[in-house]
Amino acid sequence: MGQFEEVQRFVSAAARCRFPSELKDLLSDHACRLGFDYFALVHHVDLHDHDGEAIALWSYPAAWVDEYLEDRMATSDPVHLASHRINVGFTWDQIARLITVTPAHRRVRERTRRAGIEDGFTVPANIPGEANGSCSFAVATGHALPAASLPAAQLSGAYAFHAARRLGRKRARHPEPPPRLSPRQLDCIVFAGRGYSDRETAVALGIAEDTVTEYLDEARHRYGVSRRTPLVLRVVYDGQIALSDVLMLPPP
Repeated sequence: MGQFEEVQRFVSAAARCRFPSELKDLLSDHACRLGFDYFALVHHVDLHDHDGEAIALWSYPAAWVDEYLEDRMATSDPVHLASHRINVGFTWDQIARLITVTPAHRRVRERTRRAGIEDGFTVPANIPGEANGSCSFAVATGHALPAASLPAAQLSGAYAFHAARRLGRKRARHPEPPPRLSPRQLDCIVFAGRGYSDRETAVALGIAEDTVTEYLDEARHRYGVSRRTPLVLRVVYDGQIALSDVLMLPPP
């Protein structure tokens, strides 16, 4: 199974998860399949002071989690702070390019290494109106970061956070069914996910550019999102299009 087929498997399985514990086990297994040792899916808040709606799933060593929480490191973690400055995944050796690293930040990184967590790749999950968050994939001391897996981890991290948010909302109230989109709207979203402009999509589908724009605007309105990327993520996650359609992969 190729990496992107593995991502498709993960997305499909995550959509079926009923409880956070199921998602945690699934994501832990998925991280290992991509060549990582650990993952952390969290809102960037002090969990001592936050209510139960905060997302906090991880597979880090238990002693490190206890130390991290006890010393309230979430708000001074340079990985978290760097993720607020970018909207795509980054490796931890890029942190100094994104923020001014302070002695306090260096101490957090040193303590992370002493806990046996050497390096990682973090996917930001910053949604207007909510606490910032991220999904990180990490490797243990002595293990190299699996560079070939980073594109797959970028996709997985985004879908994983969406799955966790869905489960959080489900605890609070009954989930609403996904918005219904027309076949033509879904076609436009597929091409948007491939990086096509409205003009390029219009040529590919043989329709007017204004029509493409209207289809995408209406789809964003129905999903309550303002940009294309979260629209594509939501529609794939809801099963209305397949990840293989966006990535132009052959059927499984």
